[in-house]
Amino acid sequence: LDSGAYVFVEKPLSHDWEGVDDLLQAELAHGIKKIAIGYQFRFHPAMKLVKLMLEQGRIGHLVSARQVNGEYMPGWHPYEDYRNSYAARRDLGGGALVTQIHDFDFSQWLFGRPQQVFAVGGQLSSLEVDVEDSVQVLMQCENEGRALPVSISLDYLQWPPSRSLSIIGEIGRIDCDLISSKVCLSDLNCRETEFHDFPELDRNDIFLEELQKFLCFAAGDTEPWVDLEEGIASLRMALAARESMETGKSVPIVWS
Repeated sequence: LDSGAYVFVEKPLSHDWEGVDDLLQAELAHGIKKIAIGYQFRFHPAMKLVKLMLEQGRIGHLVSARQVNGEYMPGWHPYEDYRNSYAARRDLGGGALVTQIHDFDFSQWLFGRPQQVFAVGGQLSSLEVDVEDSVQVLMQCENEGRALPVSISLDYLQWPPSRSLSIIGEIGRIDCDLISSKVCLSDLNCRETEFHDFPELDRNDIFLEELQKFLCFAAGDTEPWVDLEEGIASLRMALAARESMETGKSVPIVWS
């Protein structure tokens, strides 16, 4: 930043608050945005379709949302010992809450930022890790002046892996499977009214689009897809969940 460079930061922005304000002040000193955060799921075509459906009000007033992100950790990278990965080790900043932080990012993207966060979980399995491997998070967001409960399930244990999103509205529901890249819109009578899939999607395409967007950002042609403020917000949500998990209390968040 001091050299004037544009900066791409892989998620998570951090695992704690140390240095975060220094980074923010360093960007603010330039007077323009210089940092983009690597949340590539915003480029997933299924997620973009869900976002569009919500903006169009396709299921009416939102009542609840549930996100699930679980996968058996030793199977993530079969070529390496999972016990040595950063995700498994507290001293390297691991844990499900920050490793799987994508869900906090696209939750704020779709539903806004929460006012309350409550979480239950910890190191609950026989995996050889010293971080939380299973957490259930409940957040109080707001939709059209009314409370919107959003739950997020994160774990290092599920097999086969699960990465899904279900949104309930007053006149229908949206179900999105990010592994099979499918989106289903249903009405009140549980009839499937729309089905979309993306069979030609190559997972690498999401990363390529993200990097192309960064090059445009660095050329001054566009805004970052996720700026530093949003990266800090998702970290704040994850750390509030960790505080709640450790204290057993709901954690309020006041956004300035």
